[in-house]
Amino acid sequence: MRWRLAGTLTTILLVSHLAGYTTAQPPIWADAEAISGWWGDSVNDVYIDTESGEIYVVGAYRFDLHAGELSLEANQHETGNTTDIFVGKWSDGDWAWLSTAGGPDDDWGAAITIATDGSVYVAGGFKSNTSVFGNFELNNTDQTPRTLTTSPTSEAFVGKLDPTTGNWTWAYSFQGQSSDWAVALEPAPSGGVFVVGNYASDPIYDGGSSLMPGWADGGLTDSFLVEFDSTGAIASHASLFDADSSLEVHSMALTSNGKVMVAGYFLGQAAYGVPNKTVNDSPGYSEGMIASWDPSSNTWEWIASIGGQNSEEIYSIDADETGGAYVLSRTSSRVTYSIDPDNSSRISNTNTGLTGTTDVMVSKISNEGKWQWTESVSGAGNDDAHAIASMSGGAIVLGGTASLQLAFDTHSILKSDDPLNMDLWMAGISDNGIWEWALGLGMAKWPEATSLHHSNGKTAMGGSFSTTHAEFGNLTIQNWDNESTYQWPDGFLATLDHSHRSGCTDENAPNFDASATIDDGTCQADGGNSSTDGTSDGSGQGDDEDSGGGSILGMISALLIVGLIGIIIFASRNSEESSDE
Repeated sequence: MRWRLAGTLTTILLVSHLAGYTTAQPPIWADAEAISGWWGDSVNDVYIDTESGEIYVVGAYRFDLHAGELSLEANQHETGNTTDIFVGKWSDGDWAWLSTAGGPDDDWGAAITIATDGSVYVAGGFKSNTSVFGNFELNNTDQTPRTLTTSPTSEAFVGKLDPTTGNWTWAYSFQGQSSDWAVALEPAPSGGVFVVGNYASDPIYDGGSSLMPGWADGGLTDSFLVEFDSTGAIASHASLFDADSSLEVHSMALTSNGKVMVAGYFLGQAAYGVPNKTVNDSPGYSEGMIASWDPSSNTWEWIASIGGQNSEEIYSIDADETGGAYVLSRTSSRVTYSIDPDNSSRISNTNTGLTGTTDVMVSKISNEGKWQWTESVSGAGNDDAHAIASMSGGAIVLGGTASLQLAFDTHSILKSDDPLNMDLWMAGISDNGIWEWALGLGMAKWPEATSLHHSNGKTAMGGSFSTTHAEFGNLTIQNWDNESTYQWPDGFLATLDHSHRSGCTDENAPNFDASATIDDGTCQADGGNSSTDGTSDGSGQGDDEDSGGGSILGMISALLIVGLIGIIIFASRNSEESSDE
């Protein structure tokens, strides 16, 4: 009985301890690094190695790139202003390596992941007639020369690198006569990867053999899903299509039960993942869609959608802890509906902005395609959806805003004083759809797209900025062109630490919280009260309007634990007395 009692007490204490390390508290900035050069650079995706904590980044750069003491030089076309691919590894507070790939035309990296064997995979697109990946060359099917008036179309690629050296060990491209590109990667149980992307070619080829046809007319886009095994061979493939207009995917998630969810939008009458389809509420306007693929049977299981009278798009999706996923979307409809695979069951959500503006929505969807809940971000202006990353107990959301004030239920942020450009923002939402905190990140002028990944209490964020400098809490990074009259975009990598607990750290304050690891400014004078309006002003410092009651909640938790201990001890004594009889 004593062992059972000890185990029960340990469980109670462990749960009460871990409860402070979910989405309930805002994270703190841990590091920020510029990845910069002249003209235009961006980090397009980030990935944290779950075992080592090392961070990998992929993106595009023009002319030159500098990260710490490492530098790259792009393979520029004689007409200038073209991009190459870069991949980097951040380890132990420094850049371990930088690798490059590409040719004399526009080439870019869009996605990065780590396979089960530790190999690093990247994917994206290239326009160069020939793109070089270390010792490997990929030839574009479209050999149109780049001139001042002409350029070739793009092809999708997947590449593999050694995580220790950054050397390219394999590269592959899909062939087609029109524009094709990859957008997302996930590790596959086979040891390879799943890759999704979009294609306008009809068909796209694998080594000269037709892989899948183009379904839409006139060069409109469809989407592909391909699984590569660890040898680089194609293990399975499928397409999503809109028969009379374009369909594009933006994101993918590998769920905890092994299914692949693909998210994006379509414009026509319906989106198809044979034998399933979802119907557009307003054909001609974009409608968000999610399709679920079962790798074990090589079949599409269902398609769900988000629609309204105007435009909706899903930009990011990440798997939750129960086989479903968190979904990030944008809408311009006055009322938006989250529609189940049966095309009838739906959840409504009202746009809070001015007519014609866009709102951001976060939703949770089950492994069967049933929408669990949808919560919106409230602002009067245009608001953008960038990325979502799941963590224990919820998700972290990233986006942009032109609204002067943006509300996340009882939490809010204020935009910077730049009247022409958007600010970045970040917020935490619980697994039952409760907004927990919000941070205003500033960086007006260039937050077109940013990426997120979370692992083991750490969040990595990548993107670009074109202000003289960018601030992440107390951390500041400088633009490469900070002394010029105009700042071109520079890439950045920033990390946040969730393994802390904010509260009053002053032992002399009546609301002292012994479990707090960082002071949140709520310490009270003797007999005094502390209050906050729950607003972040765009400086990178977030709201925590409930933190004044954090010590009260802590006291309640402690009393509950003491009460539970008393109940358990009482029960154990009764059990012992019964056994004695």
